[in-house]
Amino acid sequence: MYLIRNAIDVLRKEKIILPAIPTIERMVWFAKTRAEKKIYSILNSNLSGIHKHELEKLIDLTVKNSKTKLAWLREIPGQSSPDSFLKVIQRLKYIKEMNITVEASLIHSNKLLQLARIGSRYEPILLDDLKKKKDMHY
Repeated sequence: MYLIRNAIDVLRKEKIILPAIPTIERMVWFAKTRAEKKIYSILNSNLSGIHKHELEKLIDLTVKNSKTKLAWLREIPGQSSPDSFLKVIQRLKYIKEMNITVEASLIHSNKLLQLARIGSRYEPILLDDLKKKKDMHY
């Protein structure tokens, strides 16, 4: 609704005759869709095939304990102790060794935070389902 109101304000400011509301809604939806595709394109453009493979390995089940690497990375450290500190360091080392860097300066920080919040709610099994659906469509 915010974007629609903004679009109407811009049209009025530019003294453009307002089209029907469904037309404005479609224009805003189209612009939003284009912006999201551009954001995903920016995020994906720096990922090599190796990086993408490493990220996909995060949602593959490990043989040892039927837990994904993503679930392992998300584990809460527990009580403060030298052992839990070492476990956190292990996880950080694993992430750093993936050596994934993304040029995110072109993306607004609030959008990055929003994407991070959305991603944090996904369970690994749902991410795997998304990957399978994507593979089926391409």
